[in-house]
Amino acid sequence: MPFNREKANKFSHERIINNQVIKEKIDQYRIICDIDKDNNVRKEVQFRFQQNEMGNVRKVDFIFTIDSSFTELPLNDDIPSAKMGIVNFSSNIINLNKKSDIYDKSGFINPQKYNEIYNSNILTFVCPTFNLVPKEDDSLSVVDSIRKEIYDFYYNNSPFNSVKLIESLFNVIREANTSLKLKCRNQKCKSNDKTLNRKDIGILVDLDKVHIEPFKCEHCGNIMYLTDYLRLHEAIDEEFGHSTVLTRFAQVTEHLISINLIDTLIKHKSWNLLTNTAFIIDGPLAIYGEPAKIHRSLLRYLHYISEKLENPIIYFGIIKSGRLKDHFTLLEKKIELEQNSFMLVDDSYRFKYIQKAPENNQYFGQEVSFGQDFLFYSKGKKRFVVSMLYPMRNKDINFKENAFDYRNYNNLSTVLNLINEISIDLYEDAILPLALAHKYAAISLNPGTNILEKFIKSNL
Repeated sequence: MPFNREKANKFSHERIINNQVIKEKIDQYRIICDIDKDNNVRKEVQFRFQQNEMGNVRKVDFIFTIDSSFTELPLNDDIPSAKMGIVNFSSNIINLNKKSDIYDKSGFINPQKYNEIYNSNILTFVCPTFNLVPKEDDSLSVVDSIRKEIYDFYYNNSPFNSVKLIESLFNVIREANTSLKLKCRNQKCKSNDKTLNRKDIGILVDLDKVHIEPFKCEHCGNIMYLTDYLRLHEAIDEEFGHSTVLTRFAQVTEHLISINLIDTLIKHKSWNLLTNTAFIIDGPLAIYGEPAKIHRSLLRYLHYISEKLENPIIYFGIIKSGRLKDHFTLLEKKIELEQNSFMLVDDSYRFKYIQKAPENNQYFGQEVSFGQDFLFYSKGKKRFVVSMLYPMRNKDINFKENAFDYRNYNNLSTVLNLINEISIDLYEDAILPLALAHKYAAISLNPGTNILEKFIKSNL
């Protein structure tokens, strides 16, 4: 492990490259997602890929995207363990009816004209991740400081000046539950008695009674928040700190900001606008780690909204990296794929060619996913891994029968044709709003982080 500020030896890689043990070990492994040389994959892929039919395509007027970036910064040169976490959220709305106006005669995007159709908003979340406490109450632990920061961020922010983020969280949870079981942070609390059965640990909270305000544990009086349901604070270790909380917070908040726009449009009774807007998530429709259980509530809530509309809500994710994307890259290199075609990646294909089947779950993403993965080879011969919202409200015993039939996805042709329309060459296999959203929100590790460090230290 390196010392603080110790720089890596630029020639240390030679010891690794020339290490005989490493050479021998490399020969003992094979890449799981690599494609064999026989025709098994070729035949199955050609059978599974379907042409994207042009029928049943809805008109999309607006696109909403959300992206985030995060970093962790030391605040003192003498105490480098004291760190602050920063998460930036960039939300973007693009009017597709004006898309053709942004290109000049040479085919490049005109920045001035793009600004006319492109609206962006940045939210910033800041919290201590290790060895920091608030000046106003230094009795709080790092974990409790983060709990309060998360709640304050959700309570104080209304991304679209109408509905608080905490209200959107409440709406999502309330759709699936009237009460919640929350664990009190006070380890000496009666509700955390180690003699209790696991299912009896915690306190039962009436959602309609507490709503969005802080409340007290009925046993010990400890302050609790609705945001405790996300369990984000559990990603922090009191002794070592953990930047994982930033990752988990970013992924769940991206979805809740999207939900917040949906709630805002509903509040203003903008039903047509909601129906004609596509919500694009940067990544899969899934929630990982501590807040994973909210994925079921998100699925139910989005179907609840769809039932209020003339057509199902258009809500999907674009997966830019990972096993599926790597597999798709290999398919393109070794198999001639038809343009404007797609494949639903069911479990039989996934566990045969892409990854090992999970030991404890009945199907892929059982505890985290609310969207189904598709491979889409576009008209422009670009590869997209698309995560489509599951076509049913609940993941019940008929899950595989419903989720693994592409005909159940009413928005599929609309989404694929939309991707054809807005794909660009700015990044590999990128689509217009997502690429620009990422560019606007990204915190560059070098030199951007150094600039942020100087800014924070000078204002500490």
